[in-house]
Amino acid sequence: MALVWNDNMELGIPTIDAQHKKLVELCGEAFDLSKEIEDGKDYYDDITMILTEIKKYTVEHFEYEESLMKEAGYANLLDHEMEHTFFVKKIEKLNKKEYDEPQEQKEFILNLSQVLFDWLSHHILETDKKYVETLK
Repeated sequence: MALVWNDNMELGIPTIDAQHKKLVELCGEAFDLSKEIEDGKDYYDDITMILTEIKKYTVEHFEYEESLMKEAGYANLLDHEMEHTFFVKKIEKLNKKEYDEPQEQKEFILNLSQVLFDWLSHHILETDKKYVETLK
């Protein structure tokens, strides 16, 4: 399932909203690739590129978001940081061997899409909404 940006996801903090939109776009790119995968064709490089971009951008976003929360004195910063760490480790656990062979690639990218969909929708709609008042 593709995650689509909607007004419910907006926090009213322009930089964070823009970063969240980018993460949602990356989730969409992973899902779109899952629809393009054909049996017997190798999508290793495409998957690696998406996975690398997701890891890189997620870490950058988390560092930025955490710096704002720290600066604002957000009381639940430690819990929020732990959620971020858990997600980064989950993404890092995705091993290249899991999608090395063409027959494994569709399942891998669908799994990645689902992980991103579940995490982003929960994290943005529930966890991140908790810090909005403190940051504003």
